[in-house]
Amino acid sequence: EEWTYLGAVSEYDYLFVNTNPSSRYFGATRRVTSNCDEDEEFLPAPFDIFFEMMEEWMEQYMDLRKREPEDEWEEATDECEMSFLQFYRTFASNRRNYSS
Repeated sequence: EEWTYLGAVSEYDYLFVNTNPSSRYFGATRRVTSNCDEDEEFLPAPFDIFFEMMEEWMEQYMDLRKREPEDEWEEATDECEMSFLQFYRTFASNRRNYSS
């Protein structure tokens, strides 16, 4: 298995993507939480699902930035119900319900 670092989504949470074309997990993403040694599936393959989620989250994030005064958008983002990890949970849950 070949898991490649994709990025950090918090101080302790990191995303990895499987980049081995011969792996059954190719294109899947995982989330590793370093302060408690958790390693769990983030989103299944194909990697397009990850891009779909990111696009939806960015649209909502940019809408928030447009609504909030420039000097207050960071605070509003911190308090926003749709933080990245919360958004992921909603997105993943909706995908599972849609697939069923």
